[in-house]
Amino acid sequence: MRVTAALAGMLVDPDDDGIMVESKINAAALSAGLCVARDAADDAVKVPATGTDITANFMGITIRDVAREPVSDGSTTDYAAGKGVSVLTRGRIWVDCETAAAKNGNVFARHTANGGNTTLGKVRNDADTSNAAQVPNARFDSTIGTAGLVIVKLF
Repeated sequence: MRVTAALAGMLVDPDDDGIMVESKINAAALSAGLCVARDAADDAVKVPATGTDITANFMGITIRDVAREPVSDGSTTDYAAGKGVSVLTRGRIWVDCETAAAKNGNVFARHTANGGNTTLGKVRNDADTSNAAQVPNARFDSTIGTAGLVIVKLF
């Protein structure tokens, strides 16, 4: 089946036996399709706040769960704080990228807001003058010419 429309956080190959998913508790409200790091508690995740959160404590990318009731407080987050969230640790997932991206290119995740780019954990194709860090074991798995949805592969 070929997907013709996608949302950030959707798995590309949901039936692939090679994907790995972990269930974690989100320390704060989260959206689907964001890179997350280990929080102080081992079973919790958070959006990255430092480069080290990405380079040393990267856990994966949050998965969109259509069976779960979304946050209803008028915010744009998908999961309220303190709730369980599924995190992709190996496999392919759709994410919203801040920049153009080339297949097989390095993936960087934002840890510091800069200008109009304020969503921590969002991916891009460069370090944005040290406001993003390279995500370990990740590559872009599709190409886009401008900001938008792109596939990221975690391996």
